[in-house]
Amino acid sequence: MNLVVRVLLTLALAGFVAAAATDRLTRRLPLAPGTAVGVHVTAGLVVVSGWDHPELSVEIVRHAPDAAGLAR
Repeated sequence: MNLVVRVLLTLALAGFVAAAATDRLTRRLPLAPGTAVGVHVTAGLVVVSGWDHPELSVEIVRHAPDAAGLAR
């Protein structure tokens, strides 16, 4: 990864760390192998990984400058 990309990623992640308000939602749902999953994100970072369990595990962590930002 070149230096410019590393710097941009570091700056982007620093914005998340500087957030004063954070909330987290975690859910596990049964999911048959081969089932399609869609993700809609209005803002933020999405990481999708596979695993060998017949379920979907979702963790959403939201960051905002203040609590009002999380309410939007």
